[in-house]
Amino acid sequence: MLDQGTADKQRHVAGIKKATAAGFFLRVLARLIDVLALSLIVLVLIAVGLLSTVCANTDTSTMIVWAGLAGPATLIYFVGFTTRGGQTAGKWLTGIRVIDSQGQPPSLRTALVRQVTEACLTVLIPVLGGLCNYLWVAVSPNKRSLHDLAARTHVIRVGRYSPALVLMLSGVGALSPFVVNCAVQQYWISCSIVRSSAMEPTVQPGDLVIADRLAYVHDEPAIGDVVLVKIPVPLHQGAPAVSVVISVKRVVGLPGDVLCCRQGILWRNGEAVREPYVRTPMECKWPGLPQPYRVARGHVVLLGDNRDNSYDSSHYGPVPIASIIGQVLVVASPEGEFEPVQRGQ
Repeated sequence: MLDQGTADKQRHVAGIKKATAAGFFLRVLARLIDVLALSLIVLVLIAVGLLSTVCANTDTSTMIVWAGLAGPATLIYFVGFTTRGGQTAGKWLTGIRVIDSQGQPPSLRTALVRQVTEACLTVLIPVLGGLCNYLWVAVSPNKRSLHDLAARTHVIRVGRYSPALVLMLSGVGALSPFVVNCAVQQYWISCSIVRSSAMEPTVQPGDLVIADRLAYVHDEPAIGDVVLVKIPVPLHQGAPAVSVVISVKRVVGLPGDVLCCRQGILWRNGEAVREPYVRTPMECKWPGLPQPYRVARGHVVLLGDNRDNSYDSSHYGPVPIASIIGQVLVVASPEGEFEPVQRGQ
């Protein structure tokens, strides 16, 4: 005769066998909805970090800390919801649930094993690992993924769902990473790869610059700021028509400043400017600016740090402040090294 505990265990196992396993289609839809939820979380974290950086006028470490919370937030989302009821937002909307071998929501340890296994498959074998994990559901007889096998869990159907709502949210979830990326690039952070040597040694050719589009929403550009800016470039030599390109330059003159060049040194308001970032003295021929030049209202003067090899305000004149895309916060080298760029003084 079986004791009560053994009998309960057998009933749980029998229930699992009778339960309808969630198939490939439902699990993919659930994951796409989870991607939508995580994209919203990541977007909020980046927004809070960027606003904290701008409003508190702190360095980029604040933004990096907030953006770095995306990893723990993802772990908390999947592990926390899985242990509480076996359902994330995606699984709840699609009517499926994760259970352990006893028919209960997974323990913390089981949920961690499940999530870490899936993350390792995706990271160690980018794209292909995550795809194979879910394709295994389609080919395996008991419809268990690789991370289900590792954690000894099952995903079963527990309720009905609205096909129209699920399909709509899944479609939005599939597009959400691209939407988040476009939104961030359009309104908060702009990235650009530098091709010229005009800003050497501060920015090298091939470096990636990350600019804050909100830096000048409330503040004005400061002397010494490195900015991402739209500048006019002639279509060909001697032509009046111009195109607009994105360039990286340094602010050297603000509205009302009087600028001139003497013996290779920049002078501002009657004082020689100390510029440790400039490698060699510059030529004092400025075809685009008369000398001395008083900067007009609503404009700035921009120069490259590599003064004798830079197409800048000395050629095309002052630039409207409205043409500045944002302040460069970080310079990333092709080797993966990140160097913060401090605001000018």
